[in-house]
Amino acid sequence: MKQSDLLLPVIDSIQPYDPIDLLAKVGTLLLCPENANHVIRLEALAHAASCLGFEENKPIITKHRLNLIFNEYPLGKSEIKSQEDPTPNPFTESFTFFHGPYIVFPGIVIEATFTLKHLCAAIFFGEKFNSLIAFRDEIYRMCKGILTLSNELANRAGFTRNMPAKSDSSKVYFPNNLELFKDTVIFSKEELDYLLFSAGLKTTALKEFIQPFGDIAIEVKIIRLRIVLYMPIQFLKLIIFLLLSIRLVY
Repeated sequence: MKQSDLLLPVIDSIQPYDPIDLLAKVGTLLLCPENANHVIRLEALAHAASCLGFEENKPIITKHRLNLIFNEYPLGKSEIKSQEDPTPNPFTESFTFFHGPYIVFPGIVIEATFTLKHLCAAIFFGEKFNSLIAFRDEIYRMCKGILTLSNELANRAGFTRNMPAKSDSSKVYFPNNLELFKDTVIFSKEELDYLLFSAGLKTTALKEFIQPFGDIAIEVKIIRLRIVLYMPIQFLKLIIFLLLSIRLVY
């Protein structure tokens, strides 16, 4: 079975529902330390929802139905779930960068924060890059933009640095206030513009991370490629949805 085929039952299960609401709920669940070990399933549903075109007046999925999709069929008893491993990292960490520090979410990539720290040290303080001013400026813009957004997301959620992952269950965790917590991962365009402006950046600082909603075909959305992981900000009209897979390094 091709890995892209694994997503077809997931797409079928969410087809009747509002994909924008789904993405916001997935972003919310990714913000729960209790789900630190279940990133694969959460990202799989994010991939599937990103394949759906936007249609008005679709019903929002209920918490009960979403729970069944994640913990029963099709994601709870699938090859996708078998790819999950315990996270090697804390849920949040502190990252030192210009005008920082910043709270980051290292996710399931081993030593992600450590790797980025040394990449930045090499780029910004290494002699080999002294003549590459334009390149340094681009890396600064990208790093500062995504770190500013990550820090704002952590502040909205009330997170501090070095919070441990709490994922002890094999099931995806659902907070009682899922609908209320959804607002944490939704930014209006004006909010995003102001956040970046306050950091001395333009909105284009995040252009490499923005994926137009519904712009990915199922054929290329193979789990291991994790396209949503590379471009975690889903854009539709004036709303930005953050699938907190704002990972630092992959």
